[in-house]
Amino acid sequence: MRQIKHLSRPRPVIYLLKHVQSELRNALEDALAPAGLTASQMAVLSALSTESGLSNADLARVTFVTPQTMVPLLSSLEGRGLLVRHAHPSGGRARPARLTTQGVALLKTGWKAVQTVEEQMLHGLAAKEQARLRELLERCLAALRAEDSKTKEGSTVTRKMTEFRMGSAARSPSSR
Repeated sequence: MRQIKHLSRPRPVIYLLKHVQSELRNALEDALAPAGLTASQMAVLSALSTESGLSNADLARVTFVTPQTMVPLLSSLEGRGLLVRHAHPSGGRARPARLTTQGVALLKTGWKAVQTVEEQMLHGLAAKEQARLRELLERCLAALRAEDSKTKEGSTVTRKMTEFRMGSAARSPSSR
């Protein structure tokens, strides 16, 4: 991996979070591979263990993939006997998914791999630091979700981006 030259100022938190997410994804993929799972497949199995009967659209939403990506993902898991999908009782195109016994067993194996990656990631942090990190991340998530619940036009982020763009456009090239 290429080393990045460190700047004299601290790196932005959003930059660090993105890099942690990227490394975490790679570590999860590596840890889950022996079980024959990808991180996305593990997310689907985990979501279904929490709430059985989710639709393709619901699963896509909670596992951070597009609905188009979810279709082959579910087909693959269904083909391996890890979940079953049946027509919704009220009709329509929805085919709620449920874990099979095999799916539950593989999910348990997958969770052991996920826990190993989490332990690796948090290894250098004391228990109190881990709790504080979790608390801070929950607060960051809540702040972003509060923004999501506002309309696009009314959100603080959209307003600030618009103000930034307008301010940049309003300045003459000589003042930039």
